[in-house]
Order: sequence, then structure tokens, then C-alpha cells
Amino acid sequence: MASIDCTQTYLGNYFQKRQLQQKIDTARSLDGVIDIELTQAEQKKSRIYTKTKSGDAIGLLKKRDWTFTDGDVFQLEGDRFLLIHLHPQILMTLSLESNHSTDLLKLIYLGHTLGNHHYPIVVTVDKIYVQIPDDSSHLETSIKELNIKGLRIGYETRWQSLPEEKSPDQILQFTHHSHD
Repeated sequence: MASIDCTQTYLGNYFQKRQLQQKIDTARSLDGVIDIELTQAEQKKSRIYTKTKSGDAIGLLKKRDWTFTDGDVFQLEGDRFLLIHLHPQILMTLSLESNHSTDLLKLIYLGHTLGNHHYPIVVTVDKIYVQIPDDSSHLETSIKELNIKGLRIGYETRWQSLPEEKSPDQILQFTHHSHD
């Protein structure tokens, strides 16, 4: 298994640097690019053991406070490169219809429910985005049982950093709750 220290070999992001795009595209035509796909959970770990798209085992080392983004590029030995791809993430969205009066106590309880289960959230002007596990049915049932008038539950698929989502108000930065 190959092991890469990502703190030593980071070149930048494919989607943000035109020169890097050209270098990677040229290397790809010469079989000089290794592609890996990471889940949202994997990309936050400091030690990642995964497989390349071609099936080879690979280990990545990085600082825990640094998360990969879609398109990150790393220099390998010789003229080879590693290109990171992130799986899309399905997020639950919560929004209120403006024509309903809401029971503030129920909204507070909604916040308690989300916090008590340690769901990472991002609050925007018109939505709450909730990072959910693969099966969201339990959370959705719990929210529906609160019977909050005008509350809409939806789902959105997001890719953390597609080129068209480079503005800061479009990228969602979740933080995780702990009791440390």
C-alpha cells in the first residue's frame, strides 16, 4: 500500500488554478493521475485508508484540522499526481412557510432535538441544513412528531466545492458538537 503525507505534497485545487488543471490534464493523458473518491466523513480524518479508482490500496496522512475539498491535488513521486474527488452529500433541509405563525416553544424543542442527537447544522437566512446519517427516517419522524405548522422538510444533494459553488455563501461549513 502506498502512503502519502498530504501536508508535504499539496499543490492546490484543480478547480481554482488553471495552470494546475493543464498540468493534471497533461499527466492524465500519460496515465500520471491517480484518482480517489472520499466520503464526507473520510475527508475529515487524519489517517485515511482507501482504494484508488483502479482498486489499489492507498493511505493518506494529513493534519486533523484540514479537510479535503473536491479537486485537491497532491504531487507523487516522479510526474504523478493524486486527485481527490468527494462523494456528494445528501442534506436534510428545514424551512418555515412565511404565512404560518409558529409556536416558539416547538422551535426550541426542534433545536434541542437536533443538538441532543449531535446533528451538525448550518443555519442560513431561509433554511437549516442538517448533516444526516445514511438513514434519515428516524430524524424525519422525530421532527414530524413535533407538529410544527408550516415546517417543510426537504433534501438537497450538495457537492462541497464544485466550481460553480465557490462563493462563501454557497459552501456549507459544518462543525461538529462535542462535550470536551
